[in-house]
Amino acid sequence: MYQNVQQDGPTSCRSHRTSVIESHEKFPVGESNAYITYESSSDRVNRMAEKTPGWVGRLLLPRLSSLEGELKAFRGETAGQFKEVAGKFEAVNGRIDSLEKQLSSFRSEINARFDALESKVTLIEDVTRLKIEVKALAEKVAAITTSAA
Repeated sequence: MYQNVQQDGPTSCRSHRTSVIESHEKFPVGESNAYITYESSSDRVNRMAEKTPGWVGRLLLPRLSSLEGELKAFRGETAGQFKEVAGKFEAVNGRIDSLEKQLSSFRSEINARFDALESKVTLIEDVTRLKIEVKALAEKVAAITTSAA
């Protein structure tokens, strides 16, 4: 906001930045006839609008109205496009959920197959150990039969 320092006589005005005071009160400055007035921002806007020449309003208002219409149309288009994009995201999320379920079922199936293979490997290890023991026993029996003969 600005403060205007004015005197009652024919002297100049000075402007300085001050804080906002929402009134048009006059405050005396010193012992002279000078005073300070404060005005609100809405009063300043109204005062500026009153000073705007009529031809500016006649030229700019139609263009501003058309720009406002274009802006509303643009907002409608973008809102529709955002809804469309949101729908596509929902479809993609559905596909991802479906793939996660399939992946989970494949993981379970693979774990079951690995468990089956693990039991078969254990069985093969046991058979190999038994073959080695049978071979060792066969060699002992052969050694006993050759030494007894």
